Amino acid sequence: MSCLYKSKGAAGEYSPDWSLNFFKSCSYACRYCYCPKTLRMSREKYNREVIPLKKFCLADLEKDLTKISGNGERVHMCFFGDPYALEALEITRPALELLRKYNVPFQLLTKGGMRAARDFDLYGPRDEFAVTLTFMDPLLSQEWEPNAALPGERIAALKEAKRSGIRTWASCEPVIVPEETLSVIEASAQYVDFFWIGKWNHDERAGLVNWARFKREVEGLLKELRKAFRIKKDLERAGSRM
Repeated sequence: MSCLYKSKGAAGEYSPDWSLNFFKSCSYACRYCYCPKTLRMSREKYNREVIPLKKFCLADLEKDLTKISGNGERVHMCFFGDPYALEALEITRPALELLRKYNVPFQLLTKGGMRAARDFDLYGPRDEFAVTLTFMDPLLSQEWEPNAALPGERIAALKEAKRSGIRTWASCEPVIVPEETLSVIEASAQYVDFFWIGKWNHDERAGLVNWARFKREVEGLLKELRKAFRIKKDLERAGSRM
């Protein structure tokens, strides 16, 4: 049974090659998470139960990797759940070890903060470490992402990755409070090689944000900081309508 799959839509913008998930659950309990709706689960079940994916086991992952080894295609971890949430801690490193063994490049996206640093020794020159950046204010972060690492710790993980010679990027999505996104970009910029900028989806309150203004402001900031970036299609569309 194949563990790897091709992502589509907004996820496919991040990961044009392959994606890998471990669970249909995440203990971070982020209030904006789209996964429960996508998986047709209650938010409570998604956040409190550890539900393994039937399509994942290390033996099947190894079979998949033998098929793509050497072709340069990248594996993204993860879209459902977080590789450094408590339920995934025992799986993430063995999975990365297999990716390293078969010389398959990977990118890892997390809100787990410094937990991720334990695995920086497994990164090669084509691998990338990424962090989701949403808020700069720790109180807002605790309100919206109660069990994820605080913003300062996520930035510390980016700093440590850069010190280790790892290429880094940041996912600034969702944008819930535009001013917070701008602040966290400015605070983290020296440790981030590339920024992805999205918007807030799956919530009617997103309609209250002036996306055209935010798009102008974030583009201006990133150009001023001389950082490489890409505006995701959803923000591009929303910003052009207002």
